[in-house]
Amino acid sequence: MTHPHNKQKKLELSGRRLALIICNGSFTNIPEYKLIGPSKDAKLLESVLSDMETCRFSVRALVNKGLIEVRREIARICEEAGKEDTLLIYYSGNGIRNEDGLFLLVTDSESDYLYATALESEFIISQLRRSKCRKIVLIVDSCHAGAFFDNNRGIPSGLYAITSCGADEYCADTPDGGTFTIAVCTGLRGSAADTDGDGMVSIDELHEFVKESLRAEKHSNTPQKW
Repeated sequence: MTHPHNKQKKLELSGRRLALIICNGSFTNIPEYKLIGPSKDAKLLESVLSDMETCRFSVRALVNKGLIEVRREIARICEEAGKEDTLLIYYSGNGIRNEDGLFLLVTDSESDYLYATALESEFIISQLRRSKCRKIVLIVDSCHAGAFFDNNRGIPSGLYAITSCGADEYCADTPDGGTFTIAVCTGLRGSAADTDGDGMVSIDELHEFVKESLRAEKHSNTPQKW
């Protein structure tokens, strides 16, 4: 993903930029998993991504929605995105890892029936494989996010991903949002992450900026990049 932040040097981009933001902090059946940050993550990231002077995404945000709606919107945006488009999918919430991979919780998930009620990482990857789009950015902010690609059945070409932590790590949740997502938005909002000064923020630059930001703040999680 590239991000033009220089207003005097606005680049002409081919195709559309489509983003789906999925944020879940309220869990009806497992209230002990509640998070305070994801609703703030949604507002912050939507503001940054939809800025027409910088990221220029058309954004659809789902906050505390159930499994059927979330799966439907993932399938819809993957079907809608064409070959020349750029597609970004973002998740903020709680993740549970087991021997079959990572499960991302939605508002109606049940811990005893993860396979039936949580969002499987493989479902997201399978929809991306079916999509015509081959410019894909995936950002996952949850505990154990680094396990997202465990046991997958094939990753589509053109996919770039950043996760908030390693497979065995946890992430910090704050009233202002997830510390990882705050760092992502800081990197995209201005020129802080543009280390080579070319007026663009690449995935490599964004990952390095976020990783160093969390390290400077003494957080124990290390963002991962694919």
